[in-house]
Amino acid sequence: MSYNGLSQLQQGDFDGALNLESIYLNNNSIQQINLNTFLNLPQIVEYNFENNPVTSLYNFTLNSGVLTSTFLG
Repeated sequence: MSYNGLSQLQQGDFDGALNLESIYLNNNSIQQINLNTFLNLPQIVEYNFENNPVTSLYNFTLNSGVLTSTFLG
């Protein structure tokens, strides 16, 4: 998925990719990454985000029906 002009990653983007072991997302325009995007990928061992202008990492959680966002950097 390199060189595709992606700008953000959200939860659900990789649903159904349970056997995915590596994600190569280099040379896109990714600025925001929701870390829950990778929550249900048990086989993942390698991520490549080279040459992306990542400016923020977020972790979203749902507690008692309340969605909260934690800015991680």
